[in-house]
Formats: sequence, structure tokens, C-alpha cells
Amino acid sequence: MKRIFLAAWLVAFTVAPVVAQDVEMTDEQLDQLTDILRANLRAEKAKWIEANVPLTSEQADDFWALFRRYEKDRTAVGNEWLANVNDYAAHYEDLSEAKAKELLDRSFEIQKKLLDVETRHKNEMTKRLPATVVARFFQVERRLNLMIELEAASQILLVQ
Repeated sequence: MKRIFLAAWLVAFTVAPVVAQDVEMTDEQLDQLTDILRANLRAEKAKWIEANVPLTSEQADDFWALFRRYEKDRTAVGNEWLANVNDYAAHYEDLSEAKAKELLDRSFEIQKKLLDVETRHKNEMTKRLPATVVARFFQVERRLNLMIELEAASQILLVQ
């Protein structure tokens, strides 16, 4: 079951189409593939932001330094989300009430952490960049994340 969830996640989070096949892979190989695909996704995301958030040359250096820190913090929260999904996958077929509550509580905590990361970085960015640039960045960022989240959510099986 864990492989099904991870395959679905990989399909949902790749920029180029990936076909999930019933291929036997070790957990280490799956982790390596996940890392590669997530790195590719981050690179594509940066390209989208660069194309859709106009910056002056003076703003660009500040913005990209701030963006790299933001992505690092966001990735850490994403790791927690992925661990929660993997935990769900591992218990999917025998999900108890207690485990369901634990996963649900953790899911809400992860959402809070993500909002905290976004708020902290928004505040830092608006100290160094015009609010219009920061607002546009977060609009583009949110649109990209909503597309990714929708695809990921559609691949995760509902609780039985």
C-alpha cells in the first residue's frame, strides 16, 4: 500500500509525466526518486515564479535570497506532510480511530506550520521588497501550490 501512495505522490508532484508502474523498488530507491522529483519540481516552480513575478535588477538579488530561505522552510514542512501521508499509507488498511485522529491532528498542525512559514517570510519580504512584489509572488505561489495540492489530494485514497 505504501508503494501505491508513493507512486501516486510521485505522479502528482512531477512536472514531466511519470507513469506509475508496478516496479519493485527498495525504500531507499523510492526515497532517492522522491528527492530527485521534488528537486525538479522546485526548479520548475522557480522558473514559473521568475516568469510571473517581474523584478528590477535591484530587487532580484534580495528576492531570490529570500525565496531560497522560504523554500527551505517550506520544504521542511513538506517533509512533515509527506511523512504523514506515508504514515497514513502504512496504516490505510487497518486504520484505527486513534490512528485516524493522530493523523488528522498532525495534518492540522502541518497546515498551521505552513501558515507560520508563509507569514514569517511575508513579513521578512515586505521589509526588503515592495508589497506589490511580495503580493504578486504569493499569488503566483498560491496558484502553483493549489494545483499541486489538488493533484496530490486526488491521488490519496479516502479513509474507509
